[in-house]
Amino acid sequence: MIEELTALKILALLHDPPFKSMLFSLESSEKAASLVSHIKTKNFLIDKISESLELHERLALKILELLIENIEADREHGALGLLKENINKYWGIVKRCDQLSSSIDRLVLNAFFGNRLVNRIIYKHPIDLSEHDLTPIARKIVSDRVKFGRAVRLFAEKLAEKVKSAEIEYSYIALWRYLIPCFIEAVRDAYGDLLSEDELMKLPLMPADTRSPTSTIFDHIYATSSLLSAFDGSSIDHIGLIYWEVEGKHEFIQRARTPRDFWAGSYILSITTFYVLMKIAEELGPDSVLKPILLGIPQVDAYLRAVIEHKKEVKDAFPIYLPVIPAAGLIIVPAKKIYEYSEKIITWYREAWSIIAKEACLLYTSDAADELDGVDLGGRRI
Repeated sequence: MIEELTALKILALLHDPPFKSMLFSLESSEKAASLVSHIKTKNFLIDKISESLELHERLALKILELLIENIEADREHGALGLLKENINKYWGIVKRCDQLSSSIDRLVLNAFFGNRLVNRIIYKHPIDLSEHDLTPIARKIVSDRVKFGRAVRLFAEKLAEKVKSAEIEYSYIALWRYLIPCFIEAVRDAYGDLLSEDELMKLPLMPADTRSPTSTIFDHIYATSSLLSAFDGSSIDHIGLIYWEVEGKHEFIQRARTPRDFWAGSYILSITTFYVLMKIAEELGPDSVLKPILLGIPQVDAYLRAVIEHKKEVKDAFPIYLPVIPAAGLIIVPAKKIYEYSEKIITWYREAWSIIAKEACLLYTSDAADELDGVDLGGRRI
């Protein structure tokens, strides 16, 4: 990704802190303010933003400041430099995406609730409508100001370590992938035995808005960063969407004559689409891909681990033979570049097929040479 898009997306991933809804579980806004003010930072981002900030936004920017300090202590990062220089401008762009990603919920909720705060923290499953009361967990976390501050700092430190372990061009993908695990690990390390493993595993269910318990904070964060994939260098007034499917995929798979061929046909379509999606992720970010969602897909995790561990070849990572990626995709792109990316997708599929064909030729040529060594075929010796 270009540095400006990387800077914007880093800000989008951290524009709301994972701790956001926990602040509303406190009895008063004064206690929440005391909790946040206890976390001391240099305010080199907060002081540059011209608009007034809500309490959770100040916490988000404190986390971002800690992240930047941790990363820049070891190496320069061009996108972070841009972010520091243009924080006021970028904040406005990200807040626009923030409003778009939650505007439907807010329209409906405000009609029913107005601006009334809800201090009960629940997650309501959007399909079976089961409720999970997270209020006791949230109150445990915010009840200790020292431990809360330590959890926030550990969260920033753990994220920074993941970013620093990756090459610069993959630093955003690392941040995107490890956001949730680092949050859970930070709280675990800060609170120890005070939180059970079951309670820790429920942390990602914390809602983005206490009045809208069917969307988690991470749903909202990732939706906001996805919208920034449409950034065209100046604005996101228009969004481009590209949907594609591999034509003739069913006929291709049906030509199989053995069970192994059925698997191979599916796997070839899956791995070529994976190649295309990774190319898109490298240019626009993995969150630009709306279908399939790449977060947690085994192939993506293996690829990312290979990149972070600096393996010479990605295929050395963890061989995964399940064709879990469909031969189709839906992505967000800048509206001005719809045609450009439509052409790129076709080109990347051809590249993937070329790589597979070359590998297959090398493999079969080598195997055939070994098996036919010295065999007489119609008067010709091999």
